[in-house]
Amino acid sequence: MDLGPPAEEQELPAANTEEPAGESAAAEDAAVVILASAAEFDALLANSAQPVLVDFWATWCPPCKLQGPVVEEFAKNNSGTVKVAKLDVDQVPEVAQRLGVSAIPTLIVFRNGGETKRLVGFSEIEKLQKAVFGG
Repeated sequence: MDLGPPAEEQELPAANTEEPAGESAAAEDAAVVILASAAEFDALLANSAQPVLVDFWATWCPPCKLQGPVVEEFAKNNSGTVKVAKLDVDQVPEVAQRLGVSAIPTLIVFRNGGETKRLVGFSEIEKLQKAVFGG
Protein backbone atom coordinates (compact mmCIF):
# COMPACT_ATOMS: atom_id res chain seq x y z
CA MET A 1 0.00 0.00 0.00
CA ASP A 2 1.43 3.46 -1.05
CA LEU A 3 0.79 6.26 1.44
CA GLY A 4 2.54 8.95 -0.65
CA PRO A 5 5.46 11.16 0.41
CA PRO A 6 5.93 12.09 4.07
CA ALA A 7 4.38 15.40 5.17
CA GLU A 8 7.82 17.03 5.67
CA GLU A 9 8.63 16.69 1.97
CA GLN A 10 5.38 18.34 0.93
CA GLU A 11 5.93 21.42 3.11
CA LEU A 12 9.50 22.28 2.06
CA PRO A 13 8.71 24.28 -1.12
CA ALA A 14 6.31 26.59 0.71
CA ALA A 15 8.89 27.40 3.40
CA ASN A 16 11.59 28.16 0.82
CA THR A 17 9.48 30.53 -1.29
CA GLU A 18 8.75 33.02 1.51
CA GLU A 19 12.29 33.85 2.69
CA PRO A 20 13.69 35.69 -0.37
CA ALA A 21 10.69 38.04 -0.57
CA GLY A 22 11.20 39.14 3.03
CA GLU A 23 14.92 39.73 2.49
CA SER A 24 14.46 41.88 -0.62
CA ALA A 25 11.71 43.95 1.00
CA ALA A 26 13.99 44.73 3.95
CA ALA A 27 16.84 45.71 1.63
CA GLU A 28 14.59 48.09 -0.35
CA ASP A 29 13.47 49.99 2.77
CA ALA A 30 16.96 50.35 4.30
CA ALA A 31 17.56 53.85 2.84
CA VAL A 32 14.50 55.39 4.54
CA VAL A 33 14.04 55.49 8.33
CA ILE A 34 10.48 55.01 9.59
CA LEU A 35 9.91 57.25 12.62
CA ALA A 36 7.50 55.66 15.11
CA SER A 37 7.67 58.23 17.93
CA ALA A 38 8.42 61.85 18.76
CA ALA A 39 11.52 60.65 20.63
CA GLU A 40 12.85 58.95 17.47
CA PHE A 41 12.22 62.13 15.48
CA ASP A 42 14.01 64.30 18.05
CA ALA A 43 16.95 61.87 18.27
CA LEU A 44 17.34 61.79 14.48
CA LEU A 45 17.57 65.58 14.28
CA ALA A 46 19.83 65.90 17.33
CA ASN A 47 22.31 63.25 16.16
CA SER A 48 22.64 64.08 12.46
CA ALA A 49 25.56 65.99 11.00
CA GLN A 50 23.91 65.59 7.58
CA PRO A 51 20.76 67.30 6.34
CA VAL A 52 17.57 65.38 7.19
CA LEU A 53 14.53 65.15 4.89
CA VAL A 54 11.32 64.06 6.63
CA ASP A 55 8.25 63.00 4.64
CA PHE A 56 5.05 63.64 6.63
CA TRP A 57 2.35 61.34 5.23
CA ALA A 58 -0.64 59.08 6.01
CA THR A 59 -1.78 55.72 4.68
CA TRP A 60 -5.15 57.09 3.47
CA CYS A 61 -3.62 59.94 1.41
CA PRO A 62 -3.45 59.28 -2.39
CA PRO A 63 -0.80 61.98 -3.11
CA CYS A 64 1.30 60.51 -0.27
CA LYS A 65 1.23 57.13 -2.01
CA LEU A 66 2.65 58.81 -5.12
CA GLN A 67 5.25 60.70 -3.08
CA GLY A 68 6.56 57.59 -1.29
CA PRO A 69 8.44 56.02 -4.23
CA VAL A 70 9.96 59.41 -5.13
CA VAL A 71 11.26 59.84 -1.58
CA GLU A 72 12.67 56.28 -1.59
CA GLU A 73 14.45 56.87 -4.91
CA PHE A 74 15.85 60.17 -3.60
CA ALA A 75 17.15 58.37 -0.49
CA LYS A 76 18.87 55.66 -2.54
CA ASN A 77 20.41 58.18 -4.94
CA ASN A 78 21.78 60.33 -2.10
CA SER A 79 22.77 57.69 0.45
CA GLY A 80 25.57 58.99 2.66
CA THR A 81 24.87 62.68 2.02
CA VAL A 82 21.38 63.07 3.49
CA LYS A 83 19.24 61.17 5.99
CA VAL A 84 15.69 60.47 4.83
CA ALA A 85 12.80 59.56 7.11
CA LYS A 86 9.04 59.06 6.93
CA LEU A 87 6.60 60.01 9.68
CA ASP A 88 2.96 58.87 9.59
CA VAL A 89 0.96 61.84 10.94
CA ASP A 90 -1.76 59.50 12.25
CA GLN A 91 0.77 57.45 14.24
CA VAL A 92 2.85 60.38 15.57
CA PRO A 93 0.48 63.39 15.51
CA GLU A 94 2.38 65.35 18.16
CA VAL A 95 5.34 65.99 15.83
CA ALA A 96 3.10 67.12 12.97
CA GLN A 97 1.23 69.45 15.35
CA ARG A 98 4.45 70.82 16.85
CA LEU A 99 5.71 71.72 13.37
CA GLY A 100 2.38 73.04 12.10
CA VAL A 101 1.99 70.40 9.38
CA SER A 102 -1.59 70.90 8.22
CA ALA A 103 -1.50 69.29 4.76
CA ILE A 104 0.10 66.12 3.47
CA PRO A 105 2.34 65.16 1.92
CA THR A 106 4.67 67.70 3.48
CA LEU A 107 8.43 67.31 3.19
CA ILE A 108 10.65 69.26 5.57
CA VAL A 109 14.43 69.66 5.34
CA PHE A 110 16.33 70.11 8.61
CA ARG A 111 19.94 71.20 9.12
CA ASN A 112 21.57 71.34 12.55
CA GLY A 113 18.18 70.48 14.08
CA GLY A 114 16.33 73.43 12.51
CA GLU A 115 13.92 73.62 9.59
CA THR A 116 15.45 75.10 6.42
CA LYS A 117 12.89 74.24 3.72
CA ARG A 118 9.28 73.02 3.51
CA LEU A 119 7.55 71.51 0.48
CA VAL A 120 3.77 71.03 0.66
CA GLY A 121 2.07 68.69 -1.81
CA PHE A 122 3.58 66.22 -4.25
CA SER A 123 7.18 67.03 -5.24
CA GLU A 124 9.26 65.55 -8.06
CA ILE A 125 12.75 64.27 -7.28
CA GLU A 126 14.38 67.37 -8.83
CA LYS A 127 12.49 69.58 -6.37
CA LEU A 128 13.71 67.43 -3.46
CA GLN A 129 17.27 67.70 -4.77
CA LYS A 130 17.03 71.50 -4.90
CA ALA A 131 15.38 71.76 -1.46
CA VAL A 132 18.09 69.69 0.23
CA PHE A 133 21.21 70.70 -1.69
CA GLY A 134 20.27 74.09 -3.20
CA GLY A 135 21.10 75.23 -6.70
